[in-house]
Amino acid sequence: MLVNKHIYDIDKLIQDKDLVEKLFRYEDGWGGHSISLPDNNILNKTLYFKEIYDSFKTKITGFRLNRRKAKTAYGVHTDEPVVGENILRFQIPIVVNDDCWVCITDQDVFTGDWWSDNSYGLEDFKEVTKNQCSCYQQIPGNLYHFDVTQLHTVINEGNNDRVVLLIDLYKNKWLNDWVEKTFYEI
Repeated sequence: MLVNKHIYDIDKLIQDKDLVEKLFRYEDGWGGHSISLPDNNILNKTLYFKEIYDSFKTKITGFRLNRRKAKTAYGVHTDEPVVGENILRFQIPIVVNDDCWVCITDQDVFTGDWWSDNSYGLEDFKEVTKNQCSCYQQIPGNLYHFDVTQLHTVINEGNNDRVVLLIDLYKNKWLNDWVEKTFYEI
């Protein structure tokens, strides 16, 4: 997983998130857990989100808030159908907790309930992958990138929802240079 050297202002992120949540419901968005910001014409009311949006010198193909409810996990999946080979996905955590993990694996060993949203925990994931996985806790305000074409999930064993700003960017020279110069591996 890569993290950007720049840290975003968490107070401004929370302020914009709170405004969006007053106006829209996650349940009405993609997958029942997202709010697409450009689609709802909210960017001009959320000045910090707009500043972030305008900072990218490439086509933005996705810019939304994603929520993972407390005590739940995404089904194991790849985002390859969405991102393909021309798009990179980034996320800025806004609300997280100490029991929330992004887990990535190259082990295709999942069956049954693992493929749909569930309540499996971190230890369950490690057990089924035989510890052939990398699991990360994310810090609010940091910008992260990882290869979402690999099998991955978000496990939220905590008592509060996890909310991230998810950003999909079209690959171009600017994006490639930006990632190379401003990101480091954790």
